[in-house]
Amino acid sequence: MPGAHDFGAPLGKGCRMEIAATVASTALRWFGLVGVAVVVGACGTTSPPAPGPDGTPVPGALPDAAEGTAASGGRSPSAADPTTTSPVDAGEPGQMPGGDGTALGLVPEVLELPPDWSAAPPDGPHYRTEVCGVQLDPQQPVDAVQRRWAYLDAEYLESEVHLFADDRGRQAAAAALEAVASCPGYGVAEDGSETALGAGELDVTVTQVPGAPDGWAVWSETTEETGMVRHVALSPVDGGWHWMSHVDLLGRAGPEVILASLPGTGSED
Repeated sequence: MPGAHDFGAPLGKGCRMEIAATVASTALRWFGLVGVAVVVGACGTTSPPAPGPDGTPVPGALPDAAEGTAASGGRSPSAADPTTTSPVDAGEPGQMPGGDGTALGLVPEVLELPPDWSAAPPDGPHYRTEVCGVQLDPQQPVDAVQRRWAYLDAEYLESEVHLFADDRGRQAAAAALEAVASCPGYGVAEDGSETALGAGELDVTVTQVPGAPDGWAVWSETTEETGMVRHVALSPVDGGWHWMSHVDLLGRAGPEVILASLPGTGSED
């Protein structure tokens, strides 16, 4: 992974305290576990479930980011070339406890993906606090569903839909897209929450990605201190929003996979 630290060994095996804090802060935010405290130096531990908007824990665990390193058996570092694809089932969805089931049909069960992608267990749905300062979950959703795919334990692609009792979720997504359009980036505090650029433990730069289908906006987020990359797509939908993200722990993948996965550009949505 590009960056100042050596990620050649799993974090749970002799890792340094600053590596654990840096990676954990970004991973907590990028995998949706915002608001869960980072224990500096507690290498290799599993984070507890993320709280929902009403304080109810949402089932989920941090994926094993340490295994997605360049030392993982000499495997190919990136799934950036989507030219040769095949249908890949996402497996079982992650569903919000007590949800009404209305979001399930909006999350794709199958995506056309390049070789070596496979189904991954859900680690959500998640309660996402902010996108460039905008709260995406202004209230408790009536339903939320997530499906995930993985590329050799080094990249994760997720699709997640949140629906609400009124139009505030859709309005929040529209406001987030407006904010992202002029957002140079944000900082990440030690607990994984968003702060001003330059004011946190980490800095994440935001870059707009062209070529998204109608109704979608796509951007890339790069953690400057580690080189980790996340490509994000967001679309307001009736009653809420649809989020897709492609996290590359090695920082080498471009946005091609997520662009090809969006509804209207190859998704089985």
